[in-house]
Order: sequence, then C-alpha cells, then structure tokens
Amino acid sequence: HEVYDAIARQWHHTRGRRGVLWPGATQFLQHLPPGSMVADVGCGDGKYFPAIWEAGSFVIGTDISRPLLQTAFPDESDIPDKDLPESRRISDDRRHFRQRPAVAVAD
Repeated sequence: HEVYDAIARQWHHTRGRRGVLWPGATQFLQHLPPGSMVADVGCGDGKYFPAIWEAGSFVIGTDISRPLLQTAFPDESDIPDKDLPESRRISDDRRHFRQRPAVAVAD
C-alpha cells in the first residue's frame, strides 16, 4: 500500500478523474434496488461513488491507502444528497466498521 500512499494525489488528479468505469460494474449497479447498501472494498479515490449514488444506493468505502481514501470523501460536501447519511468512508482500521448488511460488494 506504500506505493498507493505515495501516488494518491497524482492518481486522483490524472487517472482517477477520467471517469472511466468498467461497463460491467455500472450495469451491475443499475440492477440494484434503490436504497441498497454497497460496500466498496478497496474503493481507492471513490471513482465508483457517483455511479452508486446515481443508482440511488448508499456506499461505504474502505481502502488500505488512507491518502486515496481521503480523496474519496475530502469532506461531507461531496455527498450529493444529504439524505444519504450512510454514505461514508471507513479507514483501514476495522474497529470503526459498524456491521450492517450490504446487498452488494464492489472490489
């Protein structure tokens, strides 16, 4: 994870913001029931978060690289709909992960 920690800022501003998503992932998200909970394991800079929110789902993002994770949710103003309070980041410290069922896990 040290490599991702070192390149986090560059990754987010060059590759992460391109908006290139795997077609299979976006199709999968479109078939989730609205209000679904998605656990994005290894979320990096959260590039799938907008697609998850667009599908009407909540997201919990976790990543071992704290710098990448911090770009996913730099502050709560990045959450497009304040009615999605369960959308949040979780550090690599699993003690802070409140257990809750998820209907989808994206890795």
